[in-house]
Amino acid sequence: MFSLIVAIAVLFQFKHDADFWPRARVCLRAGTPIGFLSGVPFWLVLRRGAVLSPIMTGAAAGLLSGLLGTSVLEIHCPNLDAWHILVSHLGVAVLCSMGGITLGWGVERWPRNPKRPITGSD
Repeated sequence: MFSLIVAIAVLFQFKHDADFWPRARVCLRAGTPIGFLSGVPFWLVLRRGAVLSPIMTGAAAGLLSGLLGTSVLEIHCPNLDAWHILVSHLGVAVLCSMGGITLGWGVERWPRNPKRPITGSD
């Protein structure tokens, strides 16, 4: 993620935009649902493996889905300002990653009720 931030900072120009926040909100509102919806298939794929840490699995699924939402925005959005890309496009990846961490934390903290083993003394 850090290398992506550096690449954006080097390749794109930083410009002043008077309507920065309304335009950023449009991209955040467009990319975040795409990211959260694509998180479901990523979670289904990642849970088939050995999930040692639900928090890290949620973070990985959230980051992958957020980067998918960012990719969709990069194809769709005509605004090539570096601040816009860093805040609103990569903001989608950060929001989805935080959502994945939160869901993973919830899964890890969820009380488990394992089935009681059947013994002959019952």
